[in-house]
Amino acid sequence: MEKSTSKERMQHTMELMEAALPFLDGKPKLSIELALKTSELLDTLQDFPQPSQLSACDLDEKPIDLEALLLGLQTVCNNSEKEMIHMLLNFVKAHSIYQSYQAFRTKKGQHPTGPENPLGDIGSNMGSMIEFLTSSMNPEQKSQFENMSMLLQMMQMQ
Repeated sequence: MEKSTSKERMQHTMELMEAALPFLDGKPKLSIELALKTSELLDTLQDFPQPSQLSACDLDEKPIDLEALLLGLQTVCNNSEKEMIHMLLNFVKAHSIYQSYQAFRTKKGQHPTGPENPLGDIGSNMGSMIEFLTSSMNPEQKSQFENMSMLLQMMQMQ
């Protein structure tokens, strides 16, 4: 006779219950599903070696990729929720572009806008904004942008 631990016997019992599940109906099936889910929860909780590691807000974790999270949620949303997520995604992207622009200006030795000058000097910043935008374009996009700029300048002269 094989000797087994209590945990191994419980695991085997759960395996037997899971194997029997497709053949059951009604209340017995619901009871076994509940027992299996409870067992899975207990197994998950046992994976935490210290109670302090189980918390609702763990500060040691890496930050959440908000854009990927929103894109993942979008697949199961209804139309109004998709519109809200689309708006949030646009905000996240705009914020990212703004941060990149601020880093670009700081790198170029210009002072980004701040509380004392929230809009900055719009006239003098327009050149640096265009420089920032063109620096993030591939060569084909730069060429198209330059062509469009020349076309617009010619139209203004007339």
